[in-house]
Amino acid sequence: MVFLCSRGVQVCRMSNPEVESAMSSTRFKPSKSAATNAMLLSVSFYVIFTTLPATVVYVLSTVFVEGQQFDVDCHPINMAADPTWRRYVVYFTVRKIVDEVT
Repeated sequence: MVFLCSRGVQVCRMSNPEVESAMSSTRFKPSKSAATNAMLLSVSFYVIFTTLPATVVYVLSTVFVEGQQFDVDCHPINMAADPTWRRYVVYFTVRKIVDEVT
């Protein structure tokens, strides 16, 4: 332990072998810290890979809008022939798959 006194530059060193041996025994060993690092990395990658697809699908929700349901004469639109509806159905299917996986 090092102490600095307010009267000048007097430095005192106190040594206690019991305290120093206890401090050296509590340091992490490389094998334990390597396992901890591997676990933290694996959990981090798991969180990234499970939230990233859901985030991308959420951001793309404004790009894929629903088509019109009725035409000018209030007749139902043929959704199978409408390209806007076809794109939306593909987006919706992918969104449901991503929701089930994540």
